[in-house]
Amino acid sequence: MALRAGLLFLTLGTTGCADLFLVQHSIPRDEIGERLGPAPTGAQQEQLTRDLMTEYAIDPDSVKIRSISHPLPGWISGGLWGWIRGKEGWLWSAQVNAKNRFGGYTGWKVYRFLFDARNNQAWFGQVYPMKITE
Repeated sequence: MALRAGLLFLTLGTTGCADLFLVQHSIPRDEIGERLGPAPTGAQQEQLTRDLMTEYAIDPDSVKIRSISHPLPGWISGGLWGWIRGKEGWLWSAQVNAKNRFGGYTGWKVYRFLFDARNNQAWFGQVYPMKITE
Protein backbone atom coordinates (compact mmCIF):
# COMPACT_ATOMS: atom_id res chain seq x y z
CA MET A 1 0.00 0.00 0.00
CA ALA A 2 2.81 2.43 0.87
CA LEU A 3 4.49 1.61 -2.45
CA ARG A 4 1.32 2.49 -4.38
CA ALA A 5 0.94 5.79 -2.53
CA GLY A 6 4.59 6.60 -3.22
CA LEU A 7 4.21 5.82 -6.91
CA LEU A 8 1.05 7.94 -7.12
CA PHE A 9 2.85 10.89 -5.51
CA LEU A 10 5.85 10.44 -7.81
CA THR A 11 3.59 10.24 -10.86
CA LEU A 12 1.58 13.34 -9.92
CA GLY A 13 4.69 15.25 -8.99
CA THR A 14 6.43 14.57 -12.28
CA THR A 15 3.50 14.92 -14.68
CA GLY A 16 2.77 18.59 -14.22
CA CYS A 17 0.88 18.67 -10.93
CA ALA A 18 3.35 21.34 -9.85
CA ASP A 19 2.01 23.62 -12.61
CA LEU A 20 -0.76 24.51 -10.17
CA PHE A 21 1.81 26.55 -8.27
CA LEU A 22 2.99 28.48 -11.32
CA VAL A 23 -0.09 30.71 -11.58
CA GLN A 24 0.56 32.09 -8.10
CA HIS A 25 3.09 34.68 -9.31
CA SER A 26 1.46 37.97 -10.19
CA ILE A 27 2.39 41.63 -10.55
CA PRO A 28 0.18 44.70 -10.13
CA ARG A 29 -0.11 46.65 -13.40
CA ASP A 30 1.14 49.88 -11.78
CA GLU A 31 4.35 48.17 -10.50
CA ILE A 32 5.49 46.67 -13.81
CA GLY A 33 7.85 49.49 -14.82
CA GLU A 34 9.25 49.91 -11.31
CA ARG A 35 9.93 46.20 -10.70
CA LEU A 36 10.98 45.12 -14.18
CA GLY A 37 12.54 48.19 -15.74
CA PRO A 38 11.94 49.18 -19.38
CA ALA A 39 10.74 46.50 -21.80
CA PRO A 40 13.29 45.48 -24.44
CA THR A 41 12.81 46.72 -27.98
CA GLY A 42 12.39 44.29 -30.87
CA ALA A 43 16.03 44.80 -31.88
CA GLN A 44 17.19 44.11 -28.29
CA GLN A 45 15.05 40.96 -28.13
CA GLU A 46 16.52 39.65 -31.38
CA GLN A 47 20.11 40.41 -30.30
CA LEU A 48 19.64 38.83 -26.85
CA THR A 49 18.02 35.77 -28.41
CA ARG A 50 20.88 35.43 -30.90
CA ASP A 51 23.53 35.92 -28.18
CA LEU A 52 22.02 33.28 -25.89
CA MET A 53 21.39 30.71 -28.63
CA THR A 54 24.77 31.07 -30.34
CA GLU A 55 26.44 30.55 -26.97
CA TYR A 56 24.85 27.08 -26.69
CA ALA A 57 24.60 26.05 -30.34
CA ILE A 58 26.93 23.44 -31.79
CA ASP A 59 27.28 25.56 -34.94
CA PRO A 60 26.78 29.18 -33.82
CA ASP A 61 26.76 30.51 -37.40
CA SER A 62 23.78 28.32 -38.28
CA VAL A 63 21.34 29.83 -35.74
CA LYS A 64 18.14 31.11 -37.37
CA ILE A 65 15.49 33.03 -35.42
CA ARG A 66 11.88 33.87 -36.30
CA SER A 67 8.55 34.76 -34.67
CA ILE A 68 9.76 36.75 -31.66
CA SER A 69 6.76 37.54 -29.44
CA HIS A 70 5.90 40.81 -27.71
CA PRO A 71 7.56 41.03 -24.24
CA LEU A 72 5.39 40.32 -21.18
CA PRO A 73 6.15 40.30 -17.44
CA GLY A 74 7.61 36.93 -16.48
CA TRP A 75 9.84 35.01 -14.12
CA ILE A 76 12.32 32.16 -14.27
CA SER A 77 12.13 29.19 -11.96
CA GLY A 78 14.51 29.20 -9.04
CA GLY A 79 13.62 25.87 -7.46
CA LEU A 80 12.36 22.35 -7.96
CA TRP A 81 9.30 22.35 -10.29
CA GLY A 82 9.11 26.14 -10.20
CA TRP A 83 7.87 26.43 -6.63
CA ILE A 84 10.30 29.29 -5.96
CA ARG A 85 10.32 32.39 -8.12
CA GLY A 86 13.93 33.02 -9.14
CA LYS A 87 14.30 36.16 -11.24
CA GLU A 88 11.70 38.55 -12.63
CA GLY A 89 11.92 40.32 -15.96
CA TRP A 90 10.54 40.54 -19.47
CA LEU A 91 9.48 37.25 -21.05
CA TRP A 92 9.26 36.49 -24.75
CA SER A 93 9.33 33.41 -26.91
CA ALA A 94 11.01 32.85 -30.25
CA GLN A 95 11.36 30.04 -32.75
CA VAL A 96 14.95 28.93 -33.21
CA ASN A 97 16.54 26.52 -35.68
CA ALA A 98 20.20 25.47 -35.76
CA LYS A 99 22.40 22.69 -37.08
CA ASN A 100 23.09 19.56 -35.05
CA ARG A 101 26.30 17.50 -34.87
CA PHE A 102 25.44 15.79 -38.17
CA GLY A 103 25.24 19.13 -40.01
CA GLY A 104 21.48 19.04 -40.51
CA TYR A 105 19.00 21.54 -39.13
CA THR A 106 17.01 20.30 -36.11
CA GLY A 107 13.76 22.03 -37.05
CA TRP A 108 12.06 25.07 -35.58
CA LYS A 109 11.68 24.86 -31.79
CA VAL A 110 10.11 27.40 -29.43
CA TYR A 111 12.29 28.74 -26.63
CA ARG A 112 11.35 31.15 -23.85
CA PHE A 113 13.65 33.97 -22.79
CA LEU A 114 13.77 36.32 -19.82
CA PHE A 115 15.52 39.70 -19.68
CA ASP A 116 16.23 41.50 -16.40
CA ALA A 117 16.50 45.12 -17.59
CA ARG A 118 17.66 46.37 -14.19
CA ASN A 119 20.75 44.11 -14.15
CA ASN A 120 21.15 43.68 -17.93
CA GLN A 121 21.03 39.86 -17.69
CA ALA A 122 19.19 37.36 -19.90
CA TRP A 123 18.33 33.66 -19.61
CA PHE A 124 16.41 31.01 -21.48
CA GLY A 125 14.73 27.88 -20.16
CA GLN A 126 11.88 27.43 -17.71
CA VAL A 127 10.43 30.90 -17.98
CA TYR A 128 6.81 31.55 -17.03
CA PRO A 129 4.43 34.49 -17.52
CA MET A 130 3.20 36.49 -14.53
CA LYS A 131 -0.46 37.30 -14.06
CA ILE A 132 -1.06 41.05 -14.27
CA THR A 133 -3.46 42.30 -11.61
CA GLU A 134 -5.25 45.65 -11.41
